[in-house]
Amino acid sequence: MLQQTRWLNFEAFCARLVKAGIELNLIHAINALSDAFERPHFDENDIARLQAPWDVKVNVAAQWVLIAGDELFARNSGLATYVLKEGDDLHPKNCIWQGPYFVFCVERWKLWARGFRDMSTNQMLNSLTRARATEAAASIMGRINCAVERLD
Repeated sequence: MLQQTRWLNFEAFCARLVKAGIELNLIHAINALSDAFERPHFDENDIARLQAPWDVKVNVAAQWVLIAGDELFARNSGLATYVLKEGDDLHPKNCIWQGPYFVFCVERWKLWARGFRDMSTNQMLNSLTRARATEAAASIMGRINCAVERLD
């Protein structure tokens, strides 16, 4: 449990650095969101067995969105579906997101928002995790809606 708390605190610290305008490699943010929502889903028995890690994974991903979401969203490649380029580093074939690993785009943000929404109602996770997942999903969708309105 201590190691998971340290991981959560480290990721929150990195998100705060990004929020403060300090340039960091955003691999931590990509990894957090990808680990929580882009891997194949487990059935409920697996989530029950792995409850603590899933609570932490979702909380870590939520920290990035809630603390540095504006800064991450500003890195979007555009509102359209990302077009693969030669040399893009892709996910393994069994992952939900099949685009390049190191990219932010609206299509991927929507996938993450769906993941947060799914976790927000999963009774196998603790109430704090579900509340943060609800808040993170709303935060993502708010950013997407604002970006779309600016284009209109």
